[in-house]
Amino acid sequence: MNANEIADGLAQMHIEKDVNGLFNKRIQNMLRQFGLAESIIKQQQLEIEALKLQLHTTLTNRDLRTYDGKRT
Repeated sequence: MNANEIADGLAQMHIEKDVNGLFNKRIQNMLRQFGLAESIIKQQQLEIEALKLQLHTTLTNRDLRTYDGKRT
């Protein structure tokens, strides 16, 4: 279960002594912000992995050209 699913569940719950539902709303908002941050981090991790692969490919190609006796 992710943060957004928990927030959705809370949206349908009544918390005792939370007269106007403000506490519940704050919790929902915090969970949704956490879910957004989590998806941003996952996207950044994917971008980092792509950059690592690109760097590895570039360095490998450079090494191969050097090995072949060609100057870069």
